Amino acid sequence: MSSKPRTEPANVFVADGYVVLDGPNALAATFTVQAARDTAARMEAAATLADLHQGFALDRTPSMTES
Repeated sequence: MSSKPRTEPANVFVADGYVVLDGPNALAATFTVQAARDTAARMEAAATLADLHQGFALDRTPSMTES
């Protein structure tokens, strides 16, 4: 990653019937309704996967008996 992960959520609003994502570092994207829904589902799935990865990294330490 080239920059630190953001802890604040991006701003999202509607303009002219489209969903607009307004984030940090000049991140901006305009989506159709369906593209916004699909993107939201992908973001949720990725966030769940990231939770699992972070939990694995924080909660699991190899024991001396594991190979």
